[in-house]
Amino acid sequence: MKFSIGYNQRPDFFDLLEAHADKISSVYFPLPEDVSGSGRAVPQGPKFRAEISLLVRACARLGVGSVAAVNATCEGAAAGTPEQLRTILSELARLSADGLTAASFANLLYVPAAKKALPKLEIWSSVNCYVREPQQARLMGKLGVDVLTADREVNRDLAGLAALRKTSGAKIQVLLNEGCLAHCPFRHAHYNLLAHCHDEGALEGANLIEGGGCTRLLAQDPSLILKIPFVRPEDLPRYAGVADVFKLSTRTLGTAEIEKTLLAYWRGRHDGNLLEILDMGVYAYGSVVRSVDNRKLGKLGFFDVATACRDCPGCPTCAALMAAVERA
Repeated sequence: MKFSIGYNQRPDFFDLLEAHADKISSVYFPLPEDVSGSGRAVPQGPKFRAEISLLVRACARLGVGSVAAVNATCEGAAAGTPEQLRTILSELARLSADGLTAASFANLLYVPAAKKALPKLEIWSSVNCYVREPQQARLMGKLGVDVLTADREVNRDLAGLAALRKTSGAKIQVLLNEGCLAHCPFRHAHYNLLAHCHDEGALEGANLIEGGGCTRLLAQDPSLILKIPFVRPEDLPRYAGVADVFKLSTRTLGTAEIEKTLLAYWRGRHDGNLLEILDMGVYAYGSVVRSVDNRKLGKLGFFDVATACRDCPGCPTCAALMAAVERA
């Protein structure tokens, strides 16, 4: 099994790519900030355009796919305008000349034009299209989406994933390790601010949401960690036949952390702290929960428990599980 990983904009990422190309299906990365916003707040250097061209060429040489993430959830007044479309397509055409294989969109207004202008480019939908219903999937298939990223909330509904695959006719991508809370009430506002993180004041607002929003909720109820719709490395075999692309959220991780996460999923096993392989686990939640014993979680039948849950607000199971797997 191979995995789609995010470029963290650090020089040693290229060493990781060379060393583990056989485990990587694709590398995703943002466009330059003057073209489009993004879903992560990672500063871009003055030579970022040249940097991503080098990345795309390296991927092409190694037989690894490359995915340009056009995944800003808010573009302001520019959203969908002819000028914005031309700017995005121009950058994608430039990268296609370097060997770009795919582009992922949050704003699906751009999909028909991208399919027409760049017919060899595979079109993916962003996780922030929040696709969880078969009717949504059917319409996205009609738009021409080739790889549909399922909403994280469907991750533990195997029948639901199979339905998305069937009705869309597209490949299904599952995001395995994003650490955002399930049904987070701050998610839309957070991602809209991240889309403008290069504007003055926006990043401060995004950080306030993270620190004063989801982390505060978690402090009140640490068992919320187990409700996050992550997929443990050990549970990947259950997704055979219902998912096609497996994405790891790694853009904000150090390169050593990316390697640790990639190897855990590739080996199908992680015996340590679950938070270490969630993209914001230790960073965001480590002050509330020190460690979650992933191996013990598996022994307690976590996947079967999580997929059988139908009354989350009134159920004490996660609290009991958390008490059993939290390590001091």
